[in-house]
Amino acid sequence: MSSHSYELARRHAGALTLGAAATRITWEFDDLTTADGHQLRAIFYATVRAVDDPTEKKMLEEVLMADRDAVSAAQVMAHFAPTLRSVAHQATRDQAADRVLADAGRGRLCDSMRKSASDIAFACGLEILPPVRLELDSPTLTQQQIVSMQRTLAEQESAGRVEHFQKAVDLLKQFESQRGGASTAAVARAIDSLGPADRGAMLKTLLLAGSARSASTALWAVAGTTLIRIDLTEESKGPK
Repeated sequence: MSSHSYELARRHAGALTLGAAATRITWEFDDLTTADGHQLRAIFYATVRAVDDPTEKKMLEEVLMADRDAVSAAQVMAHFAPTLRSVAHQATRDQAADRVLADAGRGRLCDSMRKSASDIAFACGLEILPPVRLELDSPTLTQQQIVSMQRTLAEQESAGRVEHFQKAVDLLKQFESQRGGASTAAVARAIDSLGPADRGAMLKTLLLAGSARSASTALWAVAGTTLIRIDLTEESKGPK
């Protein structure tokens, strides 16, 4: 059972009756801070049961039932919570978030919280049963990692654009080193060698690269696999 309304024990007419089953209890602490300033959330799960032994029953009544006739899972959770929070706080405040979240750090914290829970249970007629589990996460560290990843991707994309533009400039230099029909054929061959998805982008970059270097004297037009070059200097002269 996992409901915090479950009763581990009830006293009736002077007799103490224990619950028939163990119950799963959850402790959640979202106010932890690591040494490098990250917020940490810990969720600790354990199974708790009242011990069916005269001495243990007496301890249960004295510690948890002094002012009530029944003890619920929610009341057990509240009784354990301050100590478990203190254990979690002490274990995380002097370590960086990534070390706490690593398997070794998580394992140590889980062991510390399990031992602490067992000690509390022993002192009040209860016992901690397996499985015991701890979940840890850091919302602020996750956000920092996302921002870092986005920055890296943006830098890689920017570097790719610079490289693409430089290739276009180099290609344009090759075109300008030729004249007449040979130049047109060279452009057509170069663009045709590109993948279909890259042809339009390369032509656009070529135009930008050309405009960045000097005033253009030629106009290029492309349609499908056809490439046309119009010499603006010749066109501007008009008919003789």
